[in-house]
Amino acid sequence: MALRTAILLLLCLYLCPSFAFAQRVYANAQQNDYTIITCSVSNPLRATDGDYTNFSSLSTVVAGFAWQNLQFTGTNKPISTTPIFVRASTSLSVLAGTRIQPTNNTTLVGTALTYVNGENNYGAPNVAYDGVRLYMTGVLGSINLYYAFFIVAPQVNSISICTGNPAVLSIQNYQAGYTYKLYENTTEIAATLNTTTHTLTTANLTSTKNYHVVAFENSTNYPSGRTPVTVTVKPNPLTPNTSLQ
Repeated sequence: MALRTAILLLLCLYLCPSFAFAQRVYANAQQNDYTIITCSVSNPLRATDGDYTNFSSLSTVVAGFAWQNLQFTGTNKPISTTPIFVRASTSLSVLAGTRIQPTNNTTLVGTALTYVNGENNYGAPNVAYDGVRLYMTGVLGSINLYYAFFIVAPQVNSISICTGNPAVLSIQNYQAGYTYKLYENTTEIAATLNTTTHTLTTANLTSTKNYHVVAFENSTNYPSGRTPVTVTVKPNPLTPNTSLQ
């Protein structure tokens, strides 16, 4: 029985990568276009089919173009501070005219980013987006596009506390395998406050604080978007005067 259980667990880990990366959301829809006859997008659905080992292929000639848009249409959406992760590979040495760019409702938004071979973090677009596009033009060759994903931002509510007390922030969508870190503006608060549990506890506070909470994958250190959280610090209630007259 123990051997059978171990085999099933290994199969699940192999066949269900999301088990190991529970906060990842992979693109599940695609759109594409290319110069007819001279260019192509082959096997486009492979970039969104849930098999992260296969790929679509974009092929172009110098006078043509090809692009594929990978879109997140599920319940969980990226926020503007959520980094985009894309895996795409090529043997091309000249990549001028090849770019990665976020999209919203399939419309290009934000800034076009330089394509980098392999799996890469392209950073936060800082605009509303629900997809990402790989675009090729002016080159002769092909690029294999495997997938795009983002890491779901923590769900944390703002709270109020009395002065001199710590704030205990509850991570409502907590997942094992992630470390949750607290930032004030862009500065990480003391690493001793980091947590791998459901709650993140600050030091004792005497003034209102505006924080951000970020989830990091333990195995890759890939970050989620930055969830804003306000801790409002209020005066302690006055002690009633109970002296006898």
